[in-house]
Amino acid sequence: MSHGLDDFGEKWPALPGVSLFMAMSDSAPTLLEWVLHHRVLGFGQITVYGDGANSEAEALCRALHDAKLIRYIPPQLKGLSAKKAREQASMEHMLDSANDDRDELALWLAPEDFVIVSVGDGRLLDLTDVLPPALDLLSLTTQMVGGSRQLTYQPDLLMRRFDAGTGAGEGGPIFATSLRTLFRPSVAASVQPNRPKLKPKYKKGKETLQWLDGGGQDVFERYREKGWKSPKTDPGFGLARVVSFTAQDPETWLLRKTDSSDTLRFITPDMLKASIENYARFNFLQTKVSGLDRDISRLEAAKEAVFEAVPSIRDAHLAVVEEFRTRMNRLLAKQDPQAAAAIKLFVSGKNPAANMYQWEVPMGVETTLPPVSEASSTWAAMHNATKPDLSEEDMFADEDDSPKELENTASNPEKSHAPEWLSDLRLSGHAHGFYHSMPNYGCSYVARSQEHLLISFDNLSSVSENPVERGPWGYGFVRKAGWSHLGVMTYVPAWYRDETLHDYLTSLRDSGFFARFKNVTLFGTSMGAYAACAFASLVPGCRVAAFSPQSTLSKRLVPWEPRYPAGRRADWTGAFVDGSKEVAAAEKAWIFYDPYMPLDVKHVERFNSPNVHRVPLRNADHKTALVLRNGGVLSKVVRKIVEDEASVPAIHQLYRQCRTDNLYSSNLLKRAMTSGGPSRQNRVELALRSIANSH
Repeated sequence: MSHGLDDFGEKWPALPGVSLFMAMSDSAPTLLEWVLHHRVLGFGQITVYGDGANSEAEALCRALHDAKLIRYIPPQLKGLSAKKAREQASMEHMLDSANDDRDELALWLAPEDFVIVSVGDGRLLDLTDVLPPALDLLSLTTQMVGGSRQLTYQPDLLMRRFDAGTGAGEGGPIFATSLRTLFRPSVAASVQPNRPKLKPKYKKGKETLQWLDGGGQDVFERYREKGWKSPKTDPGFGLARVVSFTAQDPETWLLRKTDSSDTLRFITPDMLKASIENYARFNFLQTKVSGLDRDISRLEAAKEAVFEAVPSIRDAHLAVVEEFRTRMNRLLAKQDPQAAAAIKLFVSGKNPAANMYQWEVPMGVETTLPPVSEASSTWAAMHNATKPDLSEEDMFADEDDSPKELENTASNPEKSHAPEWLSDLRLSGHAHGFYHSMPNYGCSYVARSQEHLLISFDNLSSVSENPVERGPWGYGFVRKAGWSHLGVMTYVPAWYRDETLHDYLTSLRDSGFFARFKNVTLFGTSMGAYAACAFASLVPGCRVAAFSPQSTLSKRLVPWEPRYPAGRRADWTGAFVDGSKEVAAAEKAWIFYDPYMPLDVKHVERFNSPNVHRVPLRNADHKTALVLRNGGVLSKVVRKIVEDEASVPAIHQLYRQCRTDNLYSSNLLKRAMTSGGPSRQNRVELALRSIANSH
């Protein structure tokens, strides 16, 4: 501790090895209360991921960070439209951080979640005293708290203002509410808001874990494979719970659904109607929330101590409160009079009549995000009816993927054939973009962020896909990250050797399109990797991720290349012929290849400009992107390149996770047989089994 807070840690000591993580969501007015409550509870390391809501929120986060009350991670993506992408990136960082710091236990909470311990003196130490010493996971049930008939924002403690919600074992109706899980980082494959996804050996039941609920009951089998809610009949209260102030008052609810930047958005009729309807769904008032008096008393004492010791925190908190308190008036001033009237009714406790949700949305203004998303609208349900639930890695496809891997399994015959980029333009709130059609080629653009533009180039397998339904390579990954995306799609196996395409991409450069973005990254695999390198000269200073690229298929330049007859027949005169030369304009170019593939190596040797980073991936064959994807690390590798955090050693460290991939192990076993016969192959096979069993 510093800034006069040394006695704070002495009065409320932390429990070593237990860390807490949270991503902001326009929640700065209650941040201080949230942080101090959990510090008093006993969390010594609290990590807060920012959302860039406004300058006041940023100042408060930094003041808390400087006082060592939190570790603050500033956002790379800002705004409501990037909320999911920020949360996903934060949870990935959380798991890496918890493992790096060797935390014994870690917990992810929403900014409105407060852990309440019911045993002993109500602190983490009292909770751990009654839990088994070898505990792996503890899933706490949330008690959802409603607005308690409060109508407008007030700068008082949440725990004092709101006192009615779902049941917590004291009586009244019990709802099947969500979990928040304290877990040992080493057992998790990934993090979700409610519980971690377990590593395969635990998920499959090969090894058991000690997994308890908030009442101390064993729930390993209940949640081992899936599940994120507590059952109504057995909610798991008794030792601890999470009180979640989800709804709060109507004014706060609506402000957090609109925007928090200096440029407040114009509210659309659909968005306002959906927000008001959703408030009614979350405004739980079934039973009185009890057992918080002790926590309130401690929190008020801690707040007083911090304000006295660190005036900068007090000043930053008061500035946040003032910004939020005056925001509604600033928001109303930007709205249609009909919208303003409906909002005023809502925050006075009344429901606007159905005919009030009718006003014109002017052209060219920033509007609130649509109330529906691809996942929830009827149109989108049809669009996604036959798509499996893909992981981030499955959002990439490779020219060597088996079609069965992504085969449709749903039986619903009623579906949409629209591509995902079109769905996003209409439904995701990113209603800025275009599609440019050319003979044999097409370019789709979806605007999300001026921080990053990713330009992807299709691989060979894309040519055989349905040209109506398909989207650009890696589209789902880029969308999830919240980055802008220009997808260059090809419908012929001609290695992008087309003058019309060349002229169009050149016109984008000449119009200043690429210059709008702070960072531009081109990426692709095989044929697409050639294109990523060849067109890098259009964006000087860009970054390139090329997986198993051909440098060119010009017979004059690479007469030794016998593969890809369709590509070799293309016209290799004119511009952008040699990717190994064009890529010299990039800031950094990452070239991935298998050093055991002689022809691929010959192409890679032609990339010799000083900005090139060669990344050998042994036993990946010509399928470097596919092996990385199957190992669950392709998205991490691309993200590191995009964010300029990549290094060859770091990528090789990630590549170790791919050793259990079937393609990797098959190639390794073949080479073991060739170099050392059956005895070496047997030793390698035993080593691979040992690695697989440890995962």
